[in-house]
Amino acid sequence: MAESNWGDFSDVFNYLTCQAYPEGLSKVGKRALRQKAESFAVQDGVLMHKAGVDMYRRVVVDVAERDRIVASLHADPVGGCHYGQTATIRKVTDRFWWRNVAAETRAFVRGCPRCQKANPLNKPPPATLHPVAVGSIFHRWGIDLIGPLAETSKGNKYIVVATEYLSRWPEAKAIPDKSAESVHAFLLGLVYRFGSCNVIIHDQGREFNNGLVRNLLEKMNIKVAMTSAYHPHPPDSRGA
Repeated sequence: MAESNWGDFSDVFNYLTCQAYPEGLSKVGKRALRQKAESFAVQDGVLMHKAGVDMYRRVVVDVAERDRIVASLHADPVGGCHYGQTATIRKVTDRFWWRNVAAETRAFVRGCPRCQKANPLNKPPPATLHPVAVGSIFHRWGIDLIGPLAETSKGNKYIVVATEYLSRWPEAKAIPDKSAESVHAFLLGLVYRFGSCNVIIHDQGREFNNGLVRNLLEKMNIKVAMTSAYHPHPPDSRGA
């Protein structure tokens, strides 16, 4: 039987990869497993959930990774934008699947402090939101890091992402670490391809706020607009 880390879906993964059944499974159990496996597929060693004809979503088993995915797609400075429940669920389920994904995503958005403050039904009234001023295309870029992720065959464990604010054009690159050198190389590539921008927005992480990157931005006369880093905290259990 193939080794896997698919938790409750290990039986499906092993059946799809090598037609193997768990030991001692009855005839009825085998039939149930085959029916269950019809909703899944394995692509490049990754378990996928079928979402339609030629449409698949990666199955996510690890609870911590689920939390990171929802937090990133809802609240990250680049691409998160604090969309509502329906839009955030759509963003998550376009790429990922796990049991109760919609309910868990909805609960996360309901508990988001920033969304609660912006909700006009809450008291006191929220502060007025001001749109980000963008002078022209490539005037302003937002940049963020995703990871650490599972290491690839090329040794990459992070993805650095930049989004141009006017056109929403995304640029992304897999990198081995979140060092100043890796981020510097990515930013230099943006400058070579699109020219120097006016403003870079980031979350004050060390990978962006260091001498190497600052030196590049100063030479290119690029201003920095910092956002507050998002750090979700678990509920206080002391009163439980």
